[in-house]
Amino acid sequence: MCSSDLLPGGRYRPLSQISFAIEQEFIGTIPDGVSNNQSWDINQNGVQDQIEDTNEDGIYNEYDFMIRGAGLRHLINVILYALLVLLIYHVLAFFLFPSAKDMVFFACILFSVHPLHTEVAANIKSRDELLSLIFILATMLFSFRYLKSGTKKHLFYVGLFMLLALLSKEYALLLFIILPITLFVFEPSKISFKEVNFWVLLLFTTIATVAFIWFFNSGTLIAVPLLFLYGGYYFAKTSKFPITKIVYLLGVSLITYLGLRFSATIHELKVESFKGDIIANPYMFASPTQELASKISVLLNYFKLFFLPSPLLADYSYDTIPYATFQSVSVWISLFLFFGLFLSAIFLRSEEHTSELQSLAYL
Repeated sequence: MCSSDLLPGGRYRPLSQISFAIEQEFIGTIPDGVSNNQSWDINQNGVQDQIEDTNEDGIYNEYDFMIRGAGLRHLINVILYALLVLLIYHVLAFFLFPSAKDMVFFACILFSVHPLHTEVAANIKSRDELLSLIFILATMLFSFRYLKSGTKKHLFYVGLFMLLALLSKEYALLLFIILPITLFVFEPSKISFKEVNFWVLLLFTTIATVAFIWFFNSGTLIAVPLLFLYGGYYFAKTSKFPITKIVYLLGVSLITYLGLRFSATIHELKVESFKGDIIANPYMFASPTQELASKISVLLNYFKLFFLPSPLLADYSYDTIPYATFQSVSVWISLFLFFGLFLSAIFLRSEEHTSELQSLAYL
């Protein structure tokens, strides 16, 4: 696309763009690659054929060419969305709640029709969100399969799908938190937070990631991956718990992703460019306390939208949601709500409250 930095800050999410490029080969391309006033002339006969008026407005121009194939793109988004819902059902019904498949089924139905989720499928640009969650769930799926079978093939798929999830969007980084917590709740025999190897491996991953980000051009391109791969492999191999091996594969995928990302983008950290752009930084005119208070308040807004998805907006840029302060009631309600949920999760984790935990999870 004649650009070395498609997203602000050197973000790297090529998988959805690759899918768009493949689609475009089926939809059709402009021979010289340049959109101009003759772009509507798909069959290049110099005549304004009726079939070329894609939006049926009687005007033949480059806009008709640009929207050509939109139906195919939407169809593929719908197929991906259906696959996502099936993956959610499979992970929940067969690995987390095998005795409550009916509740999982209704939860998936609710997920599939919720406006917050259907908007992602309706918006072509949001394919990165779809692909990200699909591959995150695939990573979890094969993690659970490895826990059940111990087959190394499943470990390979854990690393592969983690890499694809990162190439879709950076959300996959949360798997370093989600997977250990999930096992701690549902498969406590597969994990121990007292094991030294587990924490050393996480430390190795953190050091390698930070070094990669800050010193990519200073000779660490070779040293950091080797340090992590060899050192981490030893701690993963000698661990008694499967989660340590899974975390190692997640780390390998992360290092691979960073290598690809920094080789393909302008990878300098452009924090100042973010702060000076109101489009990328809606908190540009907020004080530090206002920024923190506003982010806490926004969490409450997200929570509300799950129960009352209105109004839904296409753009949450500057001033769409007013700045909050620590005198705002919404900030304290948000803090109380999420801190209460956190404490409830810890309380319900205890053995004498296992049944309550499962009931809460079903909800």
